Amino acid sequence: MTIIALNYGLIGLGIAIVIQTVVFAVMGSEITLENYTSREVIGYLAMLLAFSVVYFGIKSFRDKHADRPLSYWKGVGVGLVISLPPAIGIGIATAALMGFNPEMSNSLFNAQLEAIANSGGPAEEIQTQIAYMESNKALWMNVPFQGFVMFATAFLIGLLISLISSGVLRGRSAAAEMSHTA
Repeated sequence: MTIIALNYGLIGLGIAIVIQTVVFAVMGSEITLENYTSREVIGYLAMLLAFSVVYFGIKSFRDKHADRPLSYWKGVGVGLVISLPPAIGIGIATAALMGFNPEMSNSLFNAQLEAIANSGGPAEEIQTQIAYMESNKALWMNVPFQGFVMFATAFLIGLLISLISSGVLRGRSAAAEMSHTA
């Protein structure tokens, strides 16, 4: 399991690195209200693409062990091991980007404040949200914490994809099914 999971995990990490490198090459490192949402959407799409390898990794594991059916929880375990390299890489990349470019944390925080201010909600609610954001600014600027939050977010996406993929792929491999029906 370890070799298959590590190989697919590294492929997922490579996908995440390539996509995020292209995004930063095209969009730069400055985060504004105008590009915040598109960056967020691209980031989550990159994670979904990177974690799509979980399905293929579980399928590869199932097919290589065709002599016994793949249990649901074994498939989830394989998926979680595959999810670790991309999740760790995303967490480290977030911490590195924010550590080497502290202005990025400020621009991200300010874009969030601007989005709240422009949300069109009741003035009292907007002020409450802004006050809450200001009271938690230290967490926004805490590089290790932000790295951990992105690791946890990415790993949870990997968990969700592992749960779904294992459900779809549990049971016998296609090769085992064919040999039992012949």
